[in-house]
Formats: sequence, structure tokens, C-alpha cells
Amino acid sequence: MSYEGRFQILCKNGHYFIENDNNGYSDQTETCPECGEPIKWMNSVDDTNCEAYGYIDMEQFLAEPAVIETCNLGHKHVTKRAKYRIPSDQEMAQFNTRSWARN
Repeated sequence: MSYEGRFQILCKNGHYFIENDNNGYSDQTETCPECGEPIKWMNSVDDTNCEAYGYIDMEQFLAEPAVIETCNLGHKHVTKRAKYRIPSDQEMAQFNTRSWARN
């Protein structure tokens, strides 16, 4: 049986992104691809049996919604990415997941 998984990641500025992890653990991502700030929080999601064990719906931690504007051609564009807050230790305990935060 092989491991399949991913990391839910938040940077110092609250940008949220997901990185695949097919090796069981990855610490390659040190900075945010959006702003270049350091990673401050990471949550491991195990997709081995298609269960998404440990997945957290980040919408409940939304601090600032994304700003979407329509250009003169009628296309919608994200002009400012959404920002999320880092879940507290108490919030993480209720999810029973494998997450960590960098101080």
C-alpha cells in the first residue's frame, strides 16, 4: 500500500494553498508562492483510501474574502486573494488532525 496525501498550508500573511505530498512528508515548501513570506501553518491530509482524513474546511477561518473585479471585456479576475487566520490549538484539537504551526 502506498501513501497519498496533501498539505493545507497558510503563510504568514494568511494566503492559503495546497501542496501534494506523495512521499509521506514534505518540508520543501518554505515560502508562499503568492507573496514569498514564510509558511506559518501546515495540516496533513491523508488521501490514501480516498477518505481525506484530517481535511479542514478553511472557509470557517476566512479573515478577508477575495476581491473579484470584472474587466472591460466582462471577465472576472481575482485582484486580491482571500486571507485566512491560523486555527488555534483548541480549534485544531477538535478536528483531531495532524497540523503544526511555526512560531
